Amino acid sequence: MFCVYIIFSRKLNRYYVGTTDDFVKRLAEHNDIKHPGSFTSRGIPWESYLLIDDLHSEQAYQIEEHIKNMHSKKYIQNLKRYPEIIQGLLIWYLKDSSYIYSTIPLNAIGKRFLFNYFLPFLSIKCFCQVIICQKTNGSYVGTHYYFQKRR
Repeated sequence: MFCVYIIFSRKLNRYYVGTTDDFVKRLAEHNDIKHPGSFTSRGIPWESYLLIDDLHSEQAYQIEEHIKNMHSKKYIQNLKRYPEIIQGLLIWYLKDSSYIYSTIPLNAIGKRFLFNYFLPFLSIKCFCQVIICQKTNGSYVGTHYYFQKRR
């Protein structure tokens, strides 16, 4: 399985986005000075910022390209702040482009963002919502959504 990773350099105050099948090894390579002229060699030490894992290779490369094409530090920060954006990317870049089952916990702002902005923009509809409640401490456990990508 592959992952999309975002690492951060305090020295450069910049992010780097990449794809790999072994994040620990890849991060060590970024923090090694094997390639003195490379971009990442100027930012050592790099630290892990965000990891999107359990992806197929094609899906990982598409999500990496999407993030890079945004050309936005704020977008990268929002990926960490609003996990529903990542969920939307996972839906959009599905390998079989059919269905996905989501169990992300969403607060009111996250739901508004996901359903009113992000999913319509990606031509994705939510066709079923199941709320699962549990009486443990009177709080609900989570909401499950089923999504389908419009063709």
